[in-house]
Amino acid sequence: MSNTQHETHETAKASPKSSNGHNKSAEPSILQEAAVGLFDTVKRATHSILHLGDKLAESTATGLLEDQHTEVKALFAQLEKGHANPRSVMTKLADSLAAHMVIEQEIFYPAVIAASPDLVRESYEEHAIARFALKRLMSTRPTDPSFKARVTALRELIEHHVDEEEDDLFPKAEKALGDESPKVYAHMKSVFDQKVKLGFAKLVGKGGDAVRSAKPPQPKASSKKTRQQTKTAISG
Repeated sequence: MSNTQHETHETAKASPKSSNGHNKSAEPSILQEAAVGLFDTVKRATHSILHLGDKLAESTATGLLEDQHTEVKALFAQLEKGHANPRSVMTKLADSLAAHMVIEQEIFYPAVIAASPDLVRESYEEHAIARFALKRLMSTRPTDPSFKARVTALRELIEHHVDEEEDDLFPKAEKALGDESPKVYAHMKSVFDQKVKLGFAKLVGKGGDAVRSAKPPQPKASSKKTRQQTKTAISG
C-alpha cells in the first residue's frame, strides 16, 4: 500500500460515518450549537420578563413618586457638589418639587388618606415647611454665604419626608389603591407634566396650585366610600 493510500485509509478509520452518510464526529458539535442557541433564547426571554416586571412596577402610583424622589436627590447632589450653573439646577429642582407637591396633594393623598390619616396629614404639613424653605433658597444667590446652608436644610427636610413616605405610607397606599394604582399613576403623570411647565413661581405663588391644594381632605371611613374617594381623585 502506498503512503497516500495508507493516509486515506487512516483518515477513513478516524472519521467513521453513520448509516446515512453523515460524519458522526460532527453530531456533538451540532448538538452543542443547538444547546447554546436554546440557552441564548431562554436568557433573552428571561431578560424580557424581568424588564416587563420592572416596567409594571414603575407604572404604580408610588413607583412614579419614588422615581421623582430619585431625580430630586440627584439635583440636590449637583447643587452640593458645586454645579457650574447652579441657577439652572435650582430652577429645575424648584419646578420638579412644586409639581410633585401638587400631584400628591391633589391626587395621591386624597386617594389614600383613609389608609393612613395621620401620615397623610403630616405629609401636608411637611409640604408647607418645604415650600417655605424652597422659597428662601430660590431667593438666595449662589454666591451668598447662606446658599449652601439653605440647600442642605431643604435637602434634609425633603429626605426626611421621602423616607417616611417610602417606608411607612407607600406600602399602605398601594394596598389601599389595589387595581386602581396604575390609573392613579397615569393621572398623576399627566398632571405632573402639565404643572412642571408652569414653573415654581406660579405653582407656589399666591393662589397657585401647590397652595390651593395644601389643605388635607377628611378621610372616609367605609371601604365603599374610600373606593369612591379614590375614583374621584383619579378623575380629578
